[in-house]
Amino acid sequence: MKTDEHNAAPAVAAGDALTPNLNGRTVKPPADASATLWKSICKGLGKRVGKDVVDRWFSDGNISYLDKAELRIRFPTSLHVTWAETYYRPDLERVVEDQIAAKPKITLEAPAELDSTLPFEDELEIAPECDSEVDGSVVIIPESTPAARINEARLNPKHAFDSFVVGDNIAYCHATALAVAERPGGRYNPVLFYGNSGLGKTHLLSAIGLSVLQRHPKKRVLFVTGEEFTNEFIDAVQHGKLSQFRARYRRVDVLLIDDVQFVAGKDATQEEFFHTFNALVNHRSQVVLVSDRAPADIPRLEKRLLSRFQWGITAELLPPSVETRIAILRQKAHEWRVELDMEIIEFLADRIRKNVRMLEGALLRVSSYVSLYRGAITVQQVETHLQDMLCQEARGAMVTIGAIQKEVASYFDVRLGDLNGRSRTQLIIQPRHVAMYLSRELTNASLKEIGQSFGGRDHGTVIHACRRVDEDMASSGETRRVVEFLRDKITG
Repeated sequence: MKTDEHNAAPAVAAGDALTPNLNGRTVKPPADASATLWKSICKGLGKRVGKDVVDRWFSDGNISYLDKAELRIRFPTSLHVTWAETYYRPDLERVVEDQIAAKPKITLEAPAELDSTLPFEDELEIAPECDSEVDGSVVIIPESTPAARINEARLNPKHAFDSFVVGDNIAYCHATALAVAERPGGRYNPVLFYGNSGLGKTHLLSAIGLSVLQRHPKKRVLFVTGEEFTNEFIDAVQHGKLSQFRARYRRVDVLLIDDVQFVAGKDATQEEFFHTFNALVNHRSQVVLVSDRAPADIPRLEKRLLSRFQWGITAELLPPSVETRIAILRQKAHEWRVELDMEIIEFLADRIRKNVRMLEGALLRVSSYVSLYRGAITVQQVETHLQDMLCQEARGAMVTIGAIQKEVASYFDVRLGDLNGRSRTQLIIQPRHVAMYLSRELTNASLKEIGQSFGGRDHGTVIHACRRVDEDMASSGETRRVVEFLRDKITG
């Protein structure tokens, strides 16, 4: 008996081409057929990206609609969608093409009720309001004064957005921070800012917290460092107060963690932070992290934490341009009510280039000098007064990869050419790794530039080398002494 084609469901078995019904409508496939196809897709995807990835990000998905032109995949949360879209779409497209012998448009979707683009007013308050402080837990009491809320959140009231000078080097980071402060727990969650010391990461983190308290007075905000989180966790374990510790961190609406790289290498702390992170993000609480390096470069960071850190926005703070440095100096001079000739401001901006904190420190010393002597000050006097600071900056600017390679080769008694060669003996690998590590730390060269200077290696090799040295320094006092000795010798 011939089947009525108008009522036939599309073929969705693995390997079959998708065929729409004759009316050309998008149809929902039979549950069994779609489940079979999705399992087949997941199996093929596992061969390309690994079973762990599929178990974590794809196994809970399903095929919602399909026809010859489109395949729609429904995931349980928007985080699954973001992760699949960002990191695995090309692999998914290839596997789908192999499985169904067609190239439909693939649409990834999440349930509407989980969409993070809902208006802020429609967001649900997940954690219950508290009216008192229990065992150190952070509580934002509605009747508290603004100063009290700031103190409870452990924020620095001086580190607000209006005192943050925005240059091209941090414009993207600043815009992201503003968006987070406007709608915490919304589209940009989590967020991780990273960069070298003294570029304003902590300032930006505090500014988010202050702005959230101003815009959303009932939001509970907490600012801590990675070290404080670790120490509090250890104390909670020792004194049997884990429940209070978890209440403290998992009931906040905005968690701000500075120097999060500190938790790496501490197994129990990483385990606790992993569950805290999941609890907050799943309840649409905002998480903002700060690190001194990109997540992939943090040594001894668990892979599952690395994947969490890379879920949302990751943005780097770069050294400021000369124009931005001048703007910073002028603003700080205005705040401190000190009058300086433009020639002196330009001199400072030209000589101190990498570190905003050092730039402000130099200005503070000059301002103190002006206040003490109550007279005009010349560029020559500034140069003399800041000689130690300027020499330190100059030494850093003079360090080259070539100079580092020469010192390392001499110390380890290997040929300079061996560092750039293809030899993989242990006698060469260790000095090569140390030289790459010091090149990353003491120069402004990019990972690609460092790799090219070591025989045309790629940036991944440099990251691996730096990670190995970090791990060796943490576990071996001898390695740490060698690196510190070479660092001191190279920088003078």
